[in-house]
Amino acid sequence: MFLDFYTDWCGPCRVMDRDVFTNGDLAAFFNERFLNLKINAEKGEGVALAKQFGISGYPTLLFLDGQGLETKRVVGIATASKLMKMGKEVRQSK
Repeated sequence: MFLDFYTDWCGPCRVMDRDVFTNGDLAAFFNERFLNLKINAEKGEGVALAKQFGISGYPTLLFLDGQGLETKRVVGIATASKLMKMGKEVRQSK
């Protein structure tokens, strides 16, 4: 699983949406290999999930294993190439 914790007021989160998650190669790779969830950490169930995972900065990107345990975390902006590399590392470690 791949979780993107964001808030409405987060400028770096908007940069990720505009410049990173729109990368075609990255989107294809993640859509084929991960269940991807975008979670507003300040609304609805996102509040409890952010607390559960100890989210304190935005964006926070988490990779979870099949049991829901965190395997990797990125806080702040990540480039498409960095996320692709991390995604490949997570998939290879399975």
